[in-house]
Amino acid sequence: MPATLIALGVYGWACVDDPDLSDTGDDGKAGDTGGPDSGGEDTTAASTGGPTSAGSASTTGGSADVTARDVLESIALRVIVPTTASFQSTTGELRDVVAQYAAAVDENHLAAGVELAAAQDAWQAAMGVWQRLEVMQIGPAAPASSAIAGGNMRDEIYSWPTVDTCSVDRRLVAEDYENPDFFVTQLVMAYGLDAL
Repeated sequence: MPATLIALGVYGWACVDDPDLSDTGDDGKAGDTGGPDSGGEDTTAASTGGPTSAGSASTTGGSADVTARDVLESIALRVIVPTTASFQSTTGELRDVVAQYAAAVDENHLAAGVELAAAQDAWQAAMGVWQRLEVMQIGPAAPASSAIAGGNMRDEIYSWPTVDTCSVDRRLVAEDYENPDFFVTQLVMAYGLDAL
């Protein structure tokens, strides 16, 4: 399947120079505030499920006055941005592996089994990250009709449940993917991770 069938737009919400993003826990993952004593649990006052009162202290030495903006910013910088960065990385690898598979098929389609398996593994890795992003349909990923700054990018990348395998087959047979305006003229069900 031609690599051009993948319309993998990667979106970002913020670029912030935040030294706290370098926090790592036992597993070495950025943004993990769980240290060796915490068992991986966040022990800040904001994680207790209720508002903090002015003047109380968090167990990690941070500010006791946690606002909704602080929580949302933390989610953006510690969850959304790293997950989109991971998706960008895995889709870059997917693009390269699918291109290798396409080249192997062109050379000898009967001997491209190794490349096919690698492409399938790369697709599964990208879909694994995308499934985490499915619950983060905000900003450019969200529908333009119902979200602030919505850009409908989610459907461009993965249109499920709006899928049509016959449409994908028709586009492949007609080689419509060769047209420069393919992604403008075709419906989202003809490309993206689900089509791949």
